[in-house]
Amino acid sequence: TDFSFDNYRSHHETEEHWELRRMFMEKNHLNLPEDELVCLAQVFLNIELLHCRYPPETMRRVAELSEGIGKEYRARRANMLQRTFVSASDAAASKVQRRAPSFATNDIKQHTAPNRDPSRNESLSMDEIFGKIVIVNNCIIQTTNEFNRLRCGVSMTDTCTELQTRDHEAVVMVGKLVLGKAVHANKKTARQQAVKQALEYLGKRCYTLTRKKLPTQMSAANVVQKKDSEDAASKVAEEPKLDTKNIGFKLMQKLGWKGGGLGVKDDGIVDPITAQIKIGRKGLGNQEKADEGGLDTKFIKTVLRNFKNSHMEYDLVFSVDFSKEDREVIHRIAKSFALRTKSFGNDNQGTRQLVVLANRLSPLEIIDKVLLFGDPTYCEMYEVVSPNLSEVK
Repeated sequence: TDFSFDNYRSHHETEEHWELRRMFMEKNHLNLPEDELVCLAQVFLNIELLHCRYPPETMRRVAELSEGIGKEYRARRANMLQRTFVSASDAAASKVQRRAPSFATNDIKQHTAPNRDPSRNESLSMDEIFGKIVIVNNCIIQTTNEFNRLRCGVSMTDTCTELQTRDHEAVVMVGKLVLGKAVHANKKTARQQAVKQALEYLGKRCYTLTRKKLPTQMSAANVVQKKDSEDAASKVAEEPKLDTKNIGFKLMQKLGWKGGGLGVKDDGIVDPITAQIKIGRKGLGNQEKADEGGLDTKFIKTVLRNFKNSHMEYDLVFSVDFSKEDREVIHRIAKSFALRTKSFGNDNQGTRQLVVLANRLSPLEIIDKVLLFGDPTYCEMYEVVSPNLSEVK
């Protein structure tokens, strides 16, 4: 059957990254099913470029399938010439003096960042940099944080300094390129103007990612109902607490117990004493906020453990039926599993819900989910706007 590699190229993927992924697919497309091939090619790219780690068996298999490709790529990268950044002023001066700059102005390159990891010997063109920048929720802070988290050797900054004239100068930059700049007597106004310029500049060259719905608003949300916990607790209550195989049962039989309640009149407790989780610092005898809902912590632990081990890409939502005390318990259990939580809604209106956040995807990965794979959940959750390259002069 015909296999078209180009169908699997992302819209924002650079030539260099696509070449590496394509080399992997070309080498193994005769030995692997198509869907597995595409998945492992992406895993190989993540390992090679982002230094991601996977289970040992996955790492070994990818290493076998990519034998020779990674070494060739790293050798080629090591021999690349270091490119330099040419500012607009230098390019203009070169034109006036009739001398050619090192690089054309439409192919500007970036200086090596002083805080770059010395083990990564790579230079990015501005087109490659813009391919990695995603405007997140039209917010320069989120955009800056997400881009800098990629650690691609170039950083984005958003600064505001006071001049000798007492005016404030706000500047938004990526590397040495100024995206937006404004001077104003008011610090807040200066920053707003600079940010507006930067977002307009980036909007013509980069993808924009906007969240349309919260996790609690999703039609296909993975929701845990309070009834699920109560049903689990009732099933445990219905199970026999002691049987003839139990060591405690045998010891009590030797003391004359024949079943039923404890005591001479058989009017004592029937079930063994169970441990109860306690929230807050009040004394053990204080029953002011005792949990009347019968939250089954064992059930919650099982749900959260399965959620963590499944590496889900979708958030886990707990319904509004869980009380504030229930949410505190769930939050503490989630924290013990190293899971992040966030609450949405209002307690007074009865809409407060706890959400356990799934594995975090980068904006570039989310764009792939929407544009490349058409994932219905991410398409419902996010809106992606392509760059308006026609407006770039």
